[in-house]
Amino acid sequence: MMRRSAFFIETAPEITRLTLVEGMGVIGDIDTSQARFKRMHGAMGQLIKSGIIRGDVRNDYPIELLIQILFGSYLYALLTWLSAQQHSLAENLEETAIFLAESIAPKA
Repeated sequence: MMRRSAFFIETAPEITRLTLVEGMGVIGDIDTSQARFKRMHGAMGQLIKSGIIRGDVRNDYPIELLIQILFGSYLYALLTWLSAQQHSLAENLEETAIFLAESIAPKA
């Protein structure tokens, strides 16, 4: 997912920047903001729950925390790249994904 998003973002960073600015601007409108976050949260929560069921994701932390860590890491990498574009977003997101996958994997 991160690799695919990096491909699209790197080809049109201005669209991503505008989309993020628009999305952040909505935070002031609590109803719209809550609706957007609820959709994103629900989708990521389902993905994590599926991973727990399959045994790919650890279950010793609350799903809420895992969602926060995954989204937070992705958004920080994206915002950092958009502000400087001094490195490959694809490489950064791939390294981030590898680290996150190791971090949320069940303990051996």
